Amino acid sequence: MSEHIVASEDELEPGERLVVQIKGREVAIFNQEGDYYAHLNWCTHQGGPICEGPLTGTRKACFDQETLKTTFSWGRTDSILNCPWHGWEFDIESGECLSRKGADLLTFPVSVKDGDIVVEVTVEEFNQAIENGHVSLEGNASEGISTASNDQTESKVVDIQASPSKIAGGDE
Repeated sequence: MSEHIVASEDELEPGERLVVQIKGREVAIFNQEGDYYAHLNWCTHQGGPICEGPLTGTRKACFDQETLKTTFSWGRTDSILNCPWHGWEFDIESGECLSRKGADLLTFPVSVKDGDIVVEVTVEEFNQAIENGHVSLEGNASEGISTASNDQTESKVVDIQASPSKIAGGDE
C-alpha cells in the first residue's frame, strides 16, 4: 500500500471535491463535512466520469397497507453521487451502487496526517480495476490544473502523477 498526499485540509473545504491523478488514474477525494472519501473516477455502468456528477439525495417511499397510499420523503441530502452520463447513483461514503448489487465504485482509504489529506492505494487495486474494465490506460485527466464542471458541480482537476508525499496544487 502506498500513501499519496493529495492536498492539505485547508485546500478542500466541506462540500468540495478534488480530482487527482494517482498512478495514472483519476481519483476523486470528497470532503463531506470533514469526512473524506476517495473513489476511482470511473462509473461501473459505462465508464463515465462518475466523480464529476452532482451530489444529490434520494427519495424514500412508504406504502401504508391499510390505506393503500404511498408517501414519499426526501433523504440523504448531498450523500448520493450521480453519474453525469446516465444518472446511476452511488453512496458517497461506501461507493455502493444503489441500483445494482456488485456494481460498486472502487474506493480508497483516506486519512489526514499533519494537516495533509492522504489517499492509500495499491497496485493490486488498480490492476484489479483494469482487469474488470474499470479504467482505460489511455486519455486520462488533463495535464496541469483545469476545472471540470456541469450544471450542478465544479471540480478542480489536478495532474499530480501522485508520487508519495507530493502535494497536489502546491506552489509552482
